[in-house]
Amino acid sequence: MDGRAALRWFTVLLLVVLLAGGWVGGIGFLTDPSGSGLGMSTDQLPRWPLLDDYTVPGVLLLFGFGLLPLPAILLLARRRPSGFLAAAGVGLLLVAWMLVQFAAIGILLPGMQFGFLAAGLLLLALGLTGARLGRLGGSEVRTGRRNGPARGRKPGEAQVGGGWLMTKRKPSDWS
Repeated sequence: MDGRAALRWFTVLLLVVLLAGGWVGGIGFLTDPSGSGLGMSTDQLPRWPLLDDYTVPGVLLLFGFGLLPLPAILLLARRRPSGFLAAAGVGLLLVAWMLVQFAAIGILLPGMQFGFLAAGLLLLALGLTGARLGRLGGSEVRTGRRNGPARGRKPGEAQVGGGWLMTKRKPSDWS
């Protein structure tokens, strides 16, 4: 496994853990809006509109971190370069979520709060690094069929995106 593949799969793993946490937290707050099931109480919430209980934070957790990482995971699993940018976006959202949480309720659960802040920063760094490596390394070259050029192309001619590229590969190099 090369470095870019390892980076991709580590990013996917971190996104899957975040996705699972979004489901656990979101469903936990929605099934018990008092927050007691997750060790919280409504006294810890700021006196903001719509925050009488943990219903709104539960919905935000479920959609923001229980569903939003899914497109990034799928894009990365399909080796799409935009997957790293999507992962960076999820990381940025997680950092913003944690900073708002620090400002709104303070530091109540330091291990969890700083852990998720670190995960957000790590996702942001992994996403930006992967996107930069993808830009420097270019996109994957598609030659059509595995055992030769696609119909209408000459040996050694490959398609990159919407344009054509002549490669130095000979038909005998195809695998």
